[in-house]
Amino acid sequence: MIPAERLVEALEATWPPAEIAQIGGWRLRRGIGGGSRVSSVRPLGDPGEPVDGAIAKAERIMRGWGQRPLFQLTDADAALAAELSARSYAVKDPTVFMAAPAEALAARDLAPVRQVECAAPLAAMEAIWALDDVGPARLAVMERAKGPKTYFALRLKDRIAGVAFVAVDRDVALLHALVVDPALRRCGVGVASAIASARFGLSHGTETLALAVTEANAPALALYRGVGLVQCGGYRYLAAPD
Repeated sequence: MIPAERLVEALEATWPPAEIAQIGGWRLRRGIGGGSRVSSVRPLGDPGEPVDGAIAKAERIMRGWGQRPLFQLTDADAALAAELSARSYAVKDPTVFMAAPAEALAARDLAPVRQVECAAPLAAMEAIWALDDVGPARLAVMERAKGPKTYFALRLKDRIAGVAFVAVDRDVALLHALVVDPALRRCGVGVASAIASARFGLSHGTETLALAVTEANAPALALYRGVGLVQCGGYRYLAAPD
């Protein structure tokens, strides 16, 4: 099973922030509206100063960016989580990683869905993303990703039924921003997105397809488990009080 720490690393590489500031081993990410993944502190090591001072400094920087102070933590960050909880930080969006061998997924049949790879999102794709609040700020995150990547239009019944973004970081392909037209849900589009993403990753030498999904999204969790993805750890956010 691929370590959660590796998936956190791949997640940032394939869904990158607009700017990074450092406090010792802490990475502060400026998202400019791109969502929590790119707008949080990721503690990779010692901040190089007392934790209470580092937290205060991180808060000043993030508020200066117009962001609510937010930390992305794994189970390895229990001590920091306790410090933040004592400051009335609240848990937000517990999230799990799901992963599977790319080769096994790629061998499955996409039919009746057909995937079309695009170098940039088409207007019709942007319209579907907008149904789930994936707007210009999140599209800008996709554009910033540096490694191999593609935008998928998933077609069913001669129309775009869903859209997704997939990007590669070395041995891992990450599936992001899957949105399916509400009128065409439960028609295999989500399954097809995982298969198409695994094939794309495999073509770029990856071994694993992975994605992150909130624990509250029971339908998505069931869908991905049904395709063969298994949970590989996860993370949660701790958000500062308003």
